[in-house]
Amino acid sequence: MTDLEIHQPDADGTGGRAADSASKTKADAEADGGDGPSEVREGIRPGAEAAETAEAGAEVVAEADAEAAQAAEAAPAPPVERLTPPARSWVLWGAGGITVLVLAADLLTRGFNHFEPIPSIRRMVNVDLEANLATWWNSTLLLSVAGVALAAALLSGRDARPGRLSWLGFSAATATLSIDETVSLHERLGEVGKSWKDTAGVALPSHAWVLPGAILAVAGVVVAVVWARRLPRDLRYGLLGALGVYLGGALVVEAFNGWAHKNDHSLTLMLGTLVEEGLEMGACVVALAVLGRYVVLEHDPVTGRTSAFLRTERPERPGRSKRSGRPKRSGRPKRSERAVTPSVRQAA
Repeated sequence: MTDLEIHQPDADGTGGRAADSASKTKADAEADGGDGPSEVREGIRPGAEAAETAEAGAEVVAEADAEAAQAAEAAPAPPVERLTPPARSWVLWGAGGITVLVLAADLLTRGFNHFEPIPSIRRMVNVDLEANLATWWNSTLLLSVAGVALAAALLSGRDARPGRLSWLGFSAATATLSIDETVSLHERLGEVGKSWKDTAGVALPSHAWVLPGAILAVAGVVVAVVWARRLPRDLRYGLLGALGVYLGGALVVEAFNGWAHKNDHSLTLMLGTLVEEGLEMGACVVALAVLGRYVVLEHDPVTGRTSAFLRTERPERPGRSKRSGRPKRSGRPKRSERAVTPSVRQAA
């Protein structure tokens, strides 16, 4: 007969050893603040929540870094200093100031010479004579225009309009005018004018070179207008305006001065000569200002380098085109629309 072990509850109601063990386990669990195995599983949750919080923080940091990188890429480049010689204000003001001084020196010495003869000084600043200070300054202005045009030729690329040969032709023509101021090439046309006068049997009211010079001037204007059609609008109007002012002084006013000289109008001749030289020099200053806006020097203060390039035509306002009414095209222009070559970099 098998013995059965029956645990009876003690007087305090806890029972035998098995009941004591169960009660102890439950009591320990309650003392720890849980109710057994389920509380152990819940005890794992705080660590998981910490891991999830760390992962979320890492994602926020990564997104912030990505936004910062995008903002850095979209941030504007450092400011670039643009120099546009010879259109910088001090160069233009200097050229205009010297021109005014040259004309004022001629006028003042002319008036002073009536009271006290100063033949050497008078000859040096007389704008109506050759090989003196006034002639040198006029020749210098023309040579400066030729130099800027030569720089435009060197910076012009294959797709530039006008091309390199056009700029070289413009530079050569201006350099020829500079030589003419020094050695008086236009006066050589006087022999041609005299021969035409003898053949026609008429007398010219002005200098003999005016008629063949006028024919050459008309031909030059036609070539200049055809050449300037490919230029940006502001550059085209500026150069043609400077040419008109120059021819107005060198041809129209000079022809009037020839008439005044033949008829002994000394005061009219004096004023006319000042107007003639003033128009010629002023036209050169205008041409320098216009070309100086086209040939641009750009200085980068970060790298310390200077780039030379040709300014393209100013883009039109955004909107619709005048002819088709369609939205204007945006984006990078075609090669045929770009009028410059890559920048020519020089040491600062």
